[in-house]
Amino acid sequence: MTDILVVEDNPVNRRLVETILLQAGFAVELAEHGEQALSMLADGDYRIVLMDLNMPVMDGYQAIAVIRQNPRWAGLPVVAVTVDTSEGIMQRVRDAGFSDYLGKPYTREDLVESVRFHLGEDMDADY
Repeated sequence: MTDILVVEDNPVNRRLVETILLQAGFAVELAEHGEQALSMLADGDYRIVLMDLNMPVMDGYQAIAVIRQNPRWAGLPVVAVTVDTSEGIMQRVRDAGFSDYLGKPYTREDLVESVRFHLGEDMDADY
């Protein structure tokens, strides 16, 4: 089982998130868009998904709609990651089926704490 699937179209952001999470001790796989993420979810086993909302091919909202229709992924934590800080974004992502929201830019600590929270891990652990 891989800990985290990171779905991010920007290669710099993808590499940064991967580096932070690897340093924190997580196993990470990367997808460039929602369609690729769905294929990886079908073939793999992940504990959490971090998904950008605005991506080409298939965005985060389209991908979460498919994820939440599949009983296999009913309990899978999927965290929306976006630069959208508009009023009501938290409610919109929850209504869409996301477990939580992480706004960009975020700190290394915010990212790791969010992952640990959704995995039920000790958030005070060193990383």
